[in-house]
Amino acid sequence: MANISARVSIRWLPAPASEPTSTLVTTSPNLKFVDLRLPASLDDSTPPQWAIAGRTVVGTPMRWVHEIDSRTDTPGEDSGVNTLLLNGDTLEKGRMVDDEDGQVKDYEEVWRNVDIDEGIALVLECDNDEGARGRVVRVGGYCQGMVKVGERTSCERYVRGKGNGKWERVYRYGDAKMPCDLACLDRGLLGRSGEAQLSGEDGNKATLEREVNIGDNFKVNGYTWKVTEKSL
Repeated sequence: MANISARVSIRWLPAPASEPTSTLVTTSPNLKFVDLRLPASLDDSTPPQWAIAGRTVVGTPMRWVHEIDSRTDTPGEDSGVNTLLLNGDTLEKGRMVDDEDGQVKDYEEVWRNVDIDEGIALVLECDNDEGARGRVVRVGGYCQGMVKVGERTSCERYVRGKGNGKWERVYRYGDAKMPCDLACLDRGLLGRSGEAQLSGEDGNKATLEREVNIGDNFKVNGYTWKVTEKSL
């Protein structure tokens, strides 16, 4: 099931809870995710605290398997036990590395579901093409992407306005481009051919010869991205 989760707080026991970042996870119906832990200011000149692409394994405990990780070339996984709180938020308890000191510690995170305004989900992936690995996951009115080339990580977050319905890129770090603008096309353009106004910073137009389908490939800055999941 597709999901958008915003982190409310993190606590490294026994310290008090806080939220030093703008953390959002977009998860596709097939449980592929992009987890971006960005500076709270969303300042493009500040690198993400952490950028992760991976897959969720449902169970007790829950497991989040990292497949692309901004911090390492040998990704691992996190695990935690989720408890539903009275206000509808989710309390996650587990153990992971504290980036402040590199120590494995007990932690508590509180997560809040973000409303999905429409049932569109799209996943595009770049797998070891010219040394690049990346993923874009769009769910409803939120789209996030990351790509890692060597030691360099680039990431983006787009949000669609509630009133005007226009997409806005609220954060971009790094110099590698990714197909978030394609993922942000509306249902009509994803499901048929025609000229599409992409929402990227260049305002480029692209002609879609047919609807976007699973297995389609797109070249972005010389890297090949494949549509691996689509739900309209």
